[in-house]
Amino acid sequence: MILSQARSYRLGLLLAHQTTAQITDSLLEEITGNCGTQIAGRVSGKDASKLANIWDPRFSKEIQQQLASQEDYHWTIKMRAAPGEEQPTPLQFWLHRPPAINKDEQFLNDFISEQKRLYGNGKIERSFETDNSSILQQKQIEKNRWLRYITVPLPEKKQWQIMVVLHKKGQLQLTEITEQVKAETRDDVVSILKNMVKSGIVGKDDSTRNVKYFLSKKTVENYFTFDDTKIGTAEDISRVTQKVVNNYLDMGVFITVASQDVKKGKYRSDLIGYHFDEEKSISIEIESASELTSHPEHARLNMEKWRDMGFDMCHCWSESKKLLEVYDSQVTDKENVRAFVIV
Repeated sequence: MILSQARSYRLGLLLAHQTTAQITDSLLEEITGNCGTQIAGRVSGKDASKLANIWDPRFSKEIQQQLASQEDYHWTIKMRAAPGEEQPTPLQFWLHRPPAINKDEQFLNDFISEQKRLYGNGKIERSFETDNSSILQQKQIEKNRWLRYITVPLPEKKQWQIMVVLHKKGQLQLTEITEQVKAETRDDVVSILKNMVKSGIVGKDDSTRNVKYFLSKKTVENYFTFDDTKIGTAEDISRVTQKVVNNYLDMGVFITVASQDVKKGKYRSDLIGYHFDEEKSISIEIESASELTSHPEHARLNMEKWRDMGFDMCHCWSESKKLLEVYDSQVTDKENVRAFVIV
């Protein structure tokens, strides 16, 4: 209520959250729709995707990568355009680092004790009294490093479920979508669909009483058109790729073609997957039979390079059983590296 009426009373309001998971989707929609100035530091991959799609769907990929990998004291700001002006693109800015505290150890201990007395319960662990932010921030950067290889914005789990259902079934009504994604209530799906329609991911046919939703042409091209010629030209690459894609889609795992910009000394994957429930990124490699015969060392490299690229695991696929020979002889981390032969 305050958000919707504050401006008419000339009331200023400052809202801050660590993650969007702390608030409901409906409240997030109220905040982003009514707050003229919105600022974000480095956030998780999920929040980066959510904010990027809300702020500017035209540049959602670039905004998502920026939000998920910003350095310390770097922020991105989205401002509302003045009446009659075009909405400006979110901009990045950075702050000066805070000055060093020129106080002795006794002063710091007294200060911490006083703050605990005033605002805490006296049970704060010592590890949180010291500054571990740089360690945590570095871990966050490392966790999201794989996003630089993605070619489309990473959707939220429910968004992806809806996208996959509409891709398989075509146009569906709200009730049908709710049943397909096993949502608890229709209201949950309504909120998600509203944002997806707003960002152009989903289209809506409301020409009749039975409103139906469908994937936009752009979404089909970006998310469900897999150009296997970018992966390789061998005869079996296309067959394997199609079966692999269908397998991950059936499991509800996000999958897309990785960026194929070949740069000297830089690694690349064939496909990228993301397991929402396990919150793990997957480097997916398609190995042709001819490549396994002539250059098995390439398959060995594919089973090793994923760590350096920031992925959580690696999946390798082929029609040739030679893949298993390379896997059994070379791979020791069989929990995070897996090989699959398609018969």
